[in-house]
Amino acid sequence: MVRFRILNSEILYNEEFIEIKEMIPNSEAYMRIYGNKIANFDLDTPHYWVTGKNLILPSKEINLADVKSFLYSAIGNVIREDKNPSVSISRDGLIYDFSVENHEVKVVEKMLNGLHVLSTVLQKPLMNSPINLPLPAWASSFKLLSAVISLDEGPKDVLKKHFQQITKITTENGYIEKSGLRLTRFYYEWDKKILCYTQLMGYICFEEKSGNIRELRPSDKEVEKIINDILSGYGKCVVEKGAILL
Repeated sequence: MVRFRILNSEILYNEEFIEIKEMIPNSEAYMRIYGNKIANFDLDTPHYWVTGKNLILPSKEINLADVKSFLYSAIGNVIREDKNPSVSISRDGLIYDFSVENHEVKVVEKMLNGLHVLSTVLQKPLMNSPINLPLPAWASSFKLLSAVISLDEGPKDVLKKHFQQITKITTENGYIEKSGLRLTRFYYEWDKKILCYTQLMGYICFEEKSGNIRELRPSDKEVEKIINDILSGYGKCVVEKGAILL
């Protein structure tokens, strides 16, 4: 298992699936991908909450700076085919259920005009909703940012191609936090626990072993070994004066 934080998103690689989360103010998106389908997803906004399962991947590439657009494409493919969704009422709002074969999309209208906003985002009238409303800020994509990955690539490829954009790497052995190519903090946990911070003049670390804690001032080579123990199986880095290179 390895997890990367890139821009506003996190991507987790498991042996069987990939999980992607996007977290921006007023909007959260999540999906789990098995093979060539979105097994399940969740898209929560102030105006509507969309969930579903078994959606066809709209593309084998996804921009981690704009995960919502990827989901909207998959959602739109189902909604365009089901012309007559079932409608029900819940304590959270009106519910619209769209389904085509085993592909399912459920929209909960959290605000009175929620479906109108979704119609504008998808550029498709839903239940006679207009599609000319101004979009709230959270609905717009970040055109100036890009971190496009291929879903056919493994974590080693993503780590290599987007190393500078990745701000946090988490494995079963700990985590590494960085800004660009600058180490900021890292944590190792296996036979012992080590928490380290990068300072202007070096590193300060705290090691816990057998219940005892001691302060350390490791060298670049010692830090490099810890970093590579955390990354074991995914890559190998060189560390020098607080900088980290893959």
